Amino acid sequence: MWILAGEDHVAKEDTSPYEVVEFPRGIFLVATAVENNIDDLNETVEDMMDWIGQGQMFSYGDFPP
Repeated sequence: MWILAGEDHVAKEDTSPYEVVEFPRGIFLVATAVENNIDDLNETVEDMMDWIGQGQMFSYGDFPP
């Protein structure tokens, strides 16, 4: 998974070959994992999903719509 945050002034040319995706407003959960360790990646994603599931005001969503 790749998540990239850019400031408003960042242009398409600045991120090439990656695409800038606009997300709707909301709270976004961020975590780090060792990218070449599939077990660590899976554990990190599982922990994030558990955290979302335990919060009564949070829900999981697929973005962009």
